[in-house]
Amino acid sequence: MDQLTDRDVLIATAFGKLRKTDQELLALSFWEGFSNREIGIALGCSENAATIRLHRARKRLGDLVGSGASPNNDDSDKEAS
Repeated sequence: MDQLTDRDVLIATAFGKLRKTDQELLALSFWEGFSNREIGIALGCSENAATIRLHRARKRLGDLVGSGASPNNDDSDKEAS
């Protein structure tokens, strides 16, 4: 297996800091390959709502990656919706 890069570790750390709902959205999109319509069906919301939620989840992930996503940061609102 290939070695993980520093960026891989940073992204994994950032992903772990996201709310569970954001993790679910990103997993459905990136790993499962679901369309926004399919994500909406899976989550019981409209395609438009799924699109907006996915956009926000991507932004939060990007913000964490951009900030370095220090593994020692304690985000008490991680589970908040």
